[in-house]
Amino acid sequence: MIHKQASSTFPIGMRPDFPDFPATIFPVMAFLAAFLSLAGISPSYSQSFRGEVQALERISSAEPLEILLEGGAVLLLLGQEEFPYLQGLRIIADPLPRGMPPGGFSLLVFGDVDPPHEELLQDAPGHLSLAGRSLARIPLNPERRESLTIELAPPRPFPGEAAPGLSAATATSSFSRGAIALQILPATKGFLPRHDEHAHRLRIEPIVAPFGGILVEMEGDASLMEKASPLLSLSLDGENLQPETATFLSPGIYQLQAQAGEYLQHRQNIGIEEAVTTRITLQPHEPRSFLTFQVPSVAEVFLDGEPLSADSEKPLEHPPGLYLLFIGLGDFFISRSILLEPHGEYEIGLDLDVLIRKR
Repeated sequence: MIHKQASSTFPIGMRPDFPDFPATIFPVMAFLAAFLSLAGISPSYSQSFRGEVQALERISSAEPLEILLEGGAVLLLLGQEEFPYLQGLRIIADPLPRGMPPGGFSLLVFGDVDPPHEELLQDAPGHLSLAGRSLARIPLNPERRESLTIELAPPRPFPGEAAPGLSAATATSSFSRGAIALQILPATKGFLPRHDEHAHRLRIEPIVAPFGGILVEMEGDASLMEKASPLLSLSLDGENLQPETATFLSPGIYQLQAQAGEYLQHRQNIGIEEAVTTRITLQPHEPRSFLTFQVPSVAEVFLDGEPLSADSEKPLEHPPGLYLLFIGLGDFFISRSILLEPHGEYEIGLDLDVLIRKR
């Protein structure tokens, strides 16, 4: 038995019956494509591209980056784990030189690009084949700057709302999935001047969270750290602080207090700047007492038989404990027991009475 195969064609002027797609989907898709074309932004999709990697820059601060990108070359941007404040990038392209037609060159932006090893870029520079998700294609013009704002996801766990400037984001990417690549290319291959003779100035402005951070660590002798670390307590303006953990807060002046039993007592004012992590390193010490002397310069001072310099302008440090203090002044001498407590400050002097006797 022979079955007649249904034809896949249909008469001109008739629309095929696609039950899964409503008739309104076609004009909507056409409108969306036209809108993206007018906006100069292409929809996101995976794409391969070639070019010589001119630079690989790591965004590690809020300072803007300016680079003269050669035509056809590729600029790769990477994030840094040590810079958690980065929430987006604003990319600004200078106008084209006068005499060039609008749209003669375009800025291509890719995300999720697997960057080549830096050793490969140094040992074998040249054109490389790369692949990434197309984020935008922005035609450049001779009379105005063009810009693109990229929001970086996932957002960092900062309190409050997103960083100012992200409301204008037109693309989303993530440094955890790869680099962001920028490339300047002509509209057509035959466009003059040759694209490899054209260089274009780009400005990359990091968009950062309006917070700064503080990270407090304690370092020192291993045996001393073993005794001091379990006793360490930190506070910032009275709020508890975790050691060796970055804490994020609004910029301003704060007071840090640190204590680790008798091994550490520390207090200082800390300035927190936006998008900067302030690192504080504390060092525990064996407990010390501090001695100053108010005695004549010719006096001799001994502590448990150890001579001390009594004319020093700075306090003398000494381990805490119970000692025998001896002060000699010519034929006169006096001795006392003294208990020096950890971090105690002591002033030692002579109080001589005047003896008057009537004969």
